[in-house]
Amino acid sequence: MCSCRISSSHSSAAGCATGSRSKSRRICACSASIRNGRPSTSWTGLPNRYMTLERLNDVEASGLSWALLVIDVDRFKQLNDTYGHRAGDAVLRRIGTTLRDHCPEAGFVGRYGGEEFVMVTEDAHDAEQLAERLVRAVRETTYTFEGQTIPMTISVGVSVANAEPGTVVFERADAALYQVKADGRDQVKIG
Repeated sequence: MCSCRISSSHSSAAGCATGSRSKSRRICACSASIRNGRPSTSWTGLPNRYMTLERLNDVEASGLSWALLVIDVDRFKQLNDTYGHRAGDAVLRRIGTTLRDHCPEAGFVGRYGGEEFVMVTEDAHDAEQLAERLVRAVRETTYTFEGQTIPMTISVGVSVANAEPGTVVFERADAALYQVKADGRDQVKIG
């Protein structure tokens, strides 16, 4: 089981301290447990906020190189207002599946809250390309609810961790996400 320390509401970043495994395998070990259906929200199939924050703290403490992607579903309130909350829940489940399917082995994805997700990857050099692939995958996925097709996009803020606290990495990624929203959504920005 993952050990943890949870700090502020905008916490740090991901992995698992598991026995004598090498640092580079820690995130994979936790990712496997999440992929196999352990701690998750009941309806998205992804780790809930608490488990996500645990994992974020673990990665920060691991000493590994990592990058954080903060992912927000574009115009989600409009979706709920137009199609209803059941449609919104269905879309979040489907986007969660799309994100999980595109998550690298040496990383994890979790639900942060509302329509926001976070993804952590050990391959910090590929973080921007990963984010671009996620944006494209969500845009190209067909979302339907009760026979209606619902066009969906996401916006992604990315931050690469250097030696600073995970809260700083999160704040940079979150600020980049807000800039993406201001610039028109459905894109990626590095913070």
